Amino acid sequence: MGAGGGHRKGERRRMSDEIPTTSSGIEVDDAAAYFGVTESSDVLHSMMAMPREQAMVQFFELLSDIVLRPGDFDFEAASERMQCEGGEIYYLVAGHLGLMSMPDPLLQALGMPDSTGETGSAASNIDKASKGQLERLADPMRMMKLFAVAHQTGS
Repeated sequence: MGAGGGHRKGERRRMSDEIPTTSSGIEVDDAAAYFGVTESSDVLHSMMAMPREQAMVQFFELLSDIVLRPGDFDFEAASERMQCEGGEIYYLVAGHLGLMSMPDPLLQALGMPDSTGETGSAASNIDKASKGQLERLADPMRMMKLFAVAHQTGS
């Protein structure tokens, strides 16, 4: 860069040479600006500021129908509804809400790897049929569906 922050003649400019801003002056990173993402959802930020239980209620109020679609949770559909990035939804789900690590104690009791990769010692008093049922329950996506059903039915 030349004096005064300008570029010398013939010098290539890189995206990282300048910090893009939104029309309101909020700084965003280069990758976000490249893809046109210049702000995040107010709803997402408010959920991150809430206590976990309150944020979970709001999450299922907004997204239980998406959670209950066949297959795994559609982070893309959720991010479209909440007007944010899929990674932000994942951060909310896995981080603040703790939904991806919620079955960890059950997984450890079954002797299976938990969300961190740690494997507990299997409880010896669980019969084979019960173990199979508990393994299916210990799937975080299945657990999310159970919470969504509970939310929609008022249980």
